[in-house]
Amino acid sequence: MTTTEFRDGHYATPRADPRANVRLAEVVAGLAPGAALDLGSGAGGDTLWLARRGRRVTAADISGVAIARLTDRARDLGLSDRVTAERHDLAATFPTCC
Repeated sequence: MTTTEFRDGHYATPRADPRANVRLAEVVAGLAPGAALDLGSGAGGDTLWLARRGRRVTAADISGVAIARLTDRARDLGLSDRVTAERHDLAATFPTCC
């Protein structure tokens, strides 16, 4: 099984809304909004938290399933203008952003 297959399988099961990493929230809370890059974004907890606080976020994950779910969730929350989600195997490709 490839890493992509494993990660797609992991994100294939619907889950509760993802939450941001507690440490990220502590560190970033006081910073002015700007651009952010979320590598290994998975379900998008950090991405959505950052976007809700006015940041433009480029999210990247190897799982196309995770990226599709994140894109849908951002749209449902009215954050599509702040979230760009892209599938990348970071060993081979890297998002352009910021």
